[in-house]
Amino acid sequence: MAYETPPAGAMRPLGNRPPGLDIVRRTRLFATEGKTDGKLVLTSRDGTAREFPVGPGGITRAVHIDILGPEAAKRMPPSGSWGAIEFQRADGSRVLRVPLGEWLPEVSSLTARVGGRELLELTGAADLLRELRVPVVTVRSFEDPALENSATGPGTDLCVSAVLPVWHHAVRAGQLGWFALMAVALIAPGTQSWSGPLAGLFLLSYTGTDLFFWAKGKRQQRGELPGVILKLRPEAAHHHAVSRRFSEVSALYVLADDIVVRDSTGRERWFARAGTHAVTRVVRREPTRPATPRGPEPGRPLAVELRGPGGITRAVLPWEWWFGGDEGERNWQALAAAVGDAATETAPADRADDRDRHRGLDRRDSAFLAPLKPRTARSLTGFQSSVVKNVSPQAVYVFLLFTLLLGHTAAGPLTTGVAIAALLAALLPAVADSATSRLALDRPPRQTPPRQHSPEGVSR
Repeated sequence: MAYETPPAGAMRPLGNRPPGLDIVRRTRLFATEGKTDGKLVLTSRDGTAREFPVGPGGITRAVHIDILGPEAAKRMPPSGSWGAIEFQRADGSRVLRVPLGEWLPEVSSLTARVGGRELLELTGAADLLRELRVPVVTVRSFEDPALENSATGPGTDLCVSAVLPVWHHAVRAGQLGWFALMAVALIAPGTQSWSGPLAGLFLLSYTGTDLFFWAKGKRQQRGELPGVILKLRPEAAHHHAVSRRFSEVSALYVLADDIVVRDSTGRERWFARAGTHAVTRVVRREPTRPATPRGPEPGRPLAVELRGPGGITRAVLPWEWWFGGDEGERNWQALAAAVGDAATETAPADRADDRDRHRGLDRRDSAFLAPLKPRTARSLTGFQSSVVKNVSPQAVYVFLLFTLLLGHTAAGPLTTGVAIAALLAALLPAVADSATSRLALDRPPRQTPPRQHSPEGVSR
């Protein structure tokens, strides 16, 4: 079943970069009301939905596992180190466990954990539990009786942030077939006419799937978001040198139900505009002390903050990088108009208060919502980090070299042709990313006329 428009207050997943933008843009977790009983609904990256019935035979209660840190990570997926919500049947068996770290958009930018009621509100789980209308128990130990039957039944952990699907990992595991076929080709030379091309096909499936996801990520970056009320690009102060990567990739979007922050690596964080986890205030921070040689210019604000429940900061946009240029004040006015009553003209800085509200977010955002060093940007956005991940590319090139040698010496032109195709599929993304970064994205931005705001408020 497909849900075209999930509720505005649905839970949003943690931020993601290409090729995982379809996850952060489409995956939502929410509750629906039926004629008799409600449902817990998960929409996936492809737009389809899984439904978990609430009531007899389905979810009858929820357990908030309010356990943080390494202890939780040992018993749950890594994102479970922020605790979890476990939905259970009447006998206590698990239907679904939702690691809360998967549903906090800014989680990768935080250096301090939060738990308890505050985390439920930040993720939107507080609204979800209230709408499901099931009893909720909070536990702070895995030995609690509420979790006694948790491992029984066909329950599952709901981890939605994995960029590469399971079938992609299966293709990679299939490289064992390459070893087997190469062994056959070497032990029995008479089989090389078919074992050589098949070995090359195993490598081509490997590099070809990586090429597919790389191309998917590029397509995601080129696409525009639907229903944009306002789109702002960074407007840095004149004395700052910026790159095209920062000025053309980074953006702030205001949509009907979301506020989206995209940093210079392409990572997007989607924040709700409704519910307990909504961004309720957009604040311009003002300095409380006189300017210093290393501080902001006299009278210049420090940052624009997106704040959620309890005044907790969800994102920090440094003023000098986002609003410090000629169009900066106008962009702020456009942002204030787009968010309406949520905008606050000024708020003084308070260092003691900031520590509790920022949770280390300001330090991370001051780095990633600002121009990155070219080498850092390439390492974070290149083919290796976005698709290949922890697999050594050198190993793939060694496999390809052996296959090419086999085709050249014995197996014939078919093996050589397949191996060359696999080699090109491996080299194209890496070369293209490096060339694009060095020749375009890491260079100064092109000179353009001042941006104009359309009647809808979108900066062009």
